[in-house]
Amino acid sequence: MNIYEITFTRENGSTGKDRIAAANEKQARKDFREIYRHSSATITDVIVAAENVPASKQQERDALDQIGPSWTPSGRTATSPRPSLDASRTPRRTSKTTLRAA
Repeated sequence: MNIYEITFTRENGSTGKDRIAAANEKQARKDFREIYRHSSATITDVIVAAENVPASKQQERDALDQIGPSWTPSGRTATSPRPSLDASRTPRRTSKTTLRAA
């Protein structure tokens, strides 16, 4: 992610600057248009203010939404079966299991 500083002209002729985190300049321009969609601000200049900045949590969520619902952090989907315990493993001894044996 990069941070782009966008200089723009407002409807009344004044200028402004805003910083937007995006993967590339095209995405920064698109995000700018989305943010300022209710005004007729015109972009006059775009410069890279910082490079290799970590993505925000919202940007990470948006990226995961684009990947789709089949991807999960654990690698399992909602319909995949739960992993079974290894048959050779014995259950751990706890106070409840030792009291029953007595």
